[in-house]
Amino acid sequence: MNDAGARTRRSAEGRNRSIRILNPNGHLGFAPIKTGSFHNGLKGSPDLVAADAGSNDIGPVPLATNVACSPLEWQTHDLREMLLAARVKGVPMIVGSAGDTGANDRVDEFVKIIKDIAKEQGLGSFKLGYFYSEVDADTVRTKMRAGEVIEGLDERPALTEDEPPPTASSPWPACIPISSSWTGAPR
Repeated sequence: MNDAGARTRRSAEGRNRSIRILNPNGHLGFAPIKTGSFHNGLKGSPDLVAADAGSNDIGPVPLATNVACSPLEWQTHDLREMLLAARVKGVPMIVGSAGDTGANDRVDEFVKIIKDIAKEQGLGSFKLGYFYSEVDADTVRTKMRAGEVIEGLDERPALTEDEPPPTASSPWPACIPISSSWTGAPR
């Protein structure tokens, strides 16, 4: 497709046909994929399997301090389900963001998990693409010192260098740690 935003593609006859996207959950790893429902969705012959794995819903502290709110085992579970299904169906798998916060090290973690699953399952070779989007603090600081204003959202004040960095003990909403005692696969 030439237009990445297109919702349709041409069939062999030149008619438009819709693209079927199977999204197994709203936030990969935050609540494990319900495998029964996911497998039912696969019966619909999706053109790709996609999920988001990051959110600003977890609050400013986890985002600023790069603290995951989703247990690693749930994230791994979801990535395994999606990867295996995508390979069986011969369709792409797309994950937006990574590890709740989308930080570069979370991207690296997801790439490693996917490679480990592929090796463990003997999936053979396939294309794996990823990119980083983290903006480091020095870049932001340099722009602010050059006079650029980093506006706050929802009528909050602009960012200043005087603000203390957020910590896990900040008075802002943060994620509630989920027990890592989860052992069973969701149904």
